[in-house]
Amino acid sequence: MSKIEWTDKTWNPWWGCDKIAPECGLPAPGNPRPEGGGCYAAIFASRGLHSLHWGVAARGEWTGLITRAGPASWQAPFKYPRGTLCFTCSMSDFWHERVPPEWQDEALDVIEATPWVTYQVLTKRPAMATRRLAALNRHLPRNVWAGATVGHPKSLPLLKPLRRIEAAKRFLSVEPLLAPMVPGLDLTAIDWVIGGGESPSRLRKKSRFWKNGHETGSQREPRFN
Repeated sequence: MSKIEWTDKTWNPWWGCDKIAPECGLPAPGNPRPEGGGCYAAIFASRGLHSLHWGVAARGEWTGLITRAGPASWQAPFKYPRGTLCFTCSMSDFWHERVPPEWQDEALDVIEATPWVTYQVLTKRPAMATRRLAALNRHLPRNVWAGATVGHPKSLPLLKPLRRIEAAKRFLSVEPLLAPMVPGLDLTAIDWVIGGGESPSRLRKKSRFWKNGHETGSQREPRFN
């Protein structure tokens, strides 16, 4: 089981990423760069615990290298129990522009072949998702939830390309929450919201967002926080 409270498993067919947003640890208005780097995945990858992925990160920072996982990782979803929620690419971004399209195509084949698993594909690059799917001449399988990380007002523009993705569900990770998001956060066509702050060792100032749930107009969204 995963230690991440809103999922059951994590699946990483590849590792490696780049910091492109405040939620990754980049400075943003009102939020200085956190101590320790800010990206939990880069910090974990820096420990060098998995030989296949040595070099993807160092001292809490991504190096730009993206590495493919071994066969056991690619086959893991076939063993997941029915009804599993699976956070996909917790150590990367499924739609990262440097991930070879053939890897994404192969991963989508695995997803389609395991319809009893629900894949939570969280990205900071939702526009790339639409472009890659078109290039691959594919649609998202019905067992994929399409998500985007929106924890700072600078990331609000990601909502528009997220809504363009045809998916069974769309969700947001407002985590880490770095600045006030209301008004401004429109939850139209969003089915699920995750909310939370940074881990204590890298904590930046957090503005209050929810109290007994967040409401936009008369709309109340399912949430996890």
